Amino acid sequence: MVLGASRGGLGVEYTAAQFRCEQDVEAFVRSESARLDVLIQPIDMSPTQVAGCDCLYDISFDVPLERGSYAFTLYRRRDNLNDSNEPVEVGRAHVAVP
Repeated sequence: MVLGASRGGLGVEYTAAQFRCEQDVEAFVRSESARLDVLIQPIDMSPTQVAGCDCLYDISFDVPLERGSYAFTLYRRRDNLNDSNEPVEVGRAHVAVP
């Protein structure tokens, strides 16, 4: 996980994120006070068919933020075909947005 704060936001790079091959993913952002949580998960959480393999994704996105200091946590969740499907923490950091 690589974070890059700049005026007006935070750039996030999540490399080697493991999901099923050919599976589209999306990010959900929850901002509360000085805390910022991001969850990456498949768009289709209950697929009827899946690839028989996993792939490593390089995911990057920007989060618009006001100036300040934030406690950032990144989570990943797999689709509902897994036995354990609770979000897994990928990383955390404190970031300052100028």
